[in-house]
Amino acid sequence: MRLCIELKLIQNFEKFSYILLSTNDKAIVEYSDKDKIWGASYDGEKYVGINAQGRLLMAIRENLKKQQSEEYIINPPSIENLFLIGDDILEFVFNNYKTAR
Repeated sequence: MRLCIELKLIQNFEKFSYILLSTNDKAIVEYSDKDKIWGASYDGEKYVGINAQGRLLMAIRENLKKQQSEEYIINPPSIENLFLIGDDILEFVFNNYKTAR
């Protein structure tokens, strides 16, 4: 899922990076009453659920903050026999991106 979110980021880099960075260090929660793995719901006192998608977005936000070069590099997950349309997945390099820092 992280690979998918990062690929979506580079497809919409200017807008998506701006939104992620504008959250500063706030928690990002994928609100869901139905999915307690990818999201979380509020029980009146606290959020309940793993919030995997929110955690991924916060990790990607931290990577964005650390970027120093003109390239944004996405490394594929290290999963044996993981292919994309029959080919090995190599790193994705996105050049000359604009980020709202």
